[in-house]
Amino acid sequence: FAAIIQFRHPYEVGGLYFSLNMFLPLIWLVFVLALDLAKGNLSEVTLVLLTSLAKILGGSLITLFGAFLLLMNKEYRHTFYNKETGAHLTRKAFLEAKDDF
Repeated sequence: FAAIIQFRHPYEVGGLYFSLNMFLPLIWLVFVLALDLAKGNLSEVTLVLLTSLAKILGGSLITLFGAFLLLMNKEYRHTFYNKETGAHLTRKAFLEAKDDF
């Protein structure tokens, strides 16, 4: 999965799936930090550094993704939070078609 917005088709994997997958690496980073901290594998300096990095990356991602949604055309925003995939779109087009062409 590549989170490159320019390569993403709105109905390929579904907008909600795409948007949530952008935040998944940050969630895993926090999970791994907690796991390594519980095992005692991290020094205090490393923990502070990685926690700061996670906060900066998370804040940046939320800010930039929010700005991206606000600056785009309003008619396309729904493609980033709906659950419609390519298969749903094809079925909808087939069922709602007025003719065979």
